[in-house]
Amino acid sequence: MEYLQDLYKIVSGDKLKQEEFNAWLDVVVKKWSKLGDEIFNQDIHYDVYSNTQEGEANGIDFLVKEIK
Repeated sequence: MEYLQDLYKIVSGDKLKQEEFNAWLDVVVKKWSKLGDEIFNQDIHYDVYSNTQEGEANGIDFLVKEIK
């Protein structure tokens, strides 16, 4: 949620609009759709969205540990 709030410059206390979420989701769906059948080349895909490289690294570490 912090990532999306930063992406759309949402100030504290305001809510993410449905249109903003849908726009972001469209980008994500298109990104993964481009892989086509290649998506089956791996058993697990990790996709982390973060405001910082440290946050992305922490997110990936978390997923790797939790999804086994």
